[in-house]
Amino acid sequence: MPNVKICGFSTPEAASLKGVVNLVMERLGLTNDAITSIIPMEAVSCDKAQTPKPYICVCSTNRDEIFSIIKALGRAGLKVDVEWLVLDGFVEVGKLASFSPPT
Repeated sequence: MPNVKICGFSTPEAASLKGVVNLVMERLGLTNDAITSIIPMEAVSCDKAQTPKPYICVCSTNRDEIFSIIKALGRAGLKVDVEWLVLDGFVEVGKLASFSPPT
């Protein structure tokens, strides 16, 4: 399940980005699997200027899927910083009670 996290944007900017991300997920056929999260946090530089540095983070257990999403976001005209995170795994809610970590 890919997750596109929208981090550090104002509410109107985040809502606009969410709309674009959702359209991209639809074009990629991922609407049933993907989620979009708006993270209302401050993302600023570490210097005294505290310059805003909002970004998008694309997370998934599938590296190729991440890169497809990032490319599609670029083709959609997004002009934001993007980081990606390859997850080791994901546990669905129905399997949580019987979860055993891999050995």
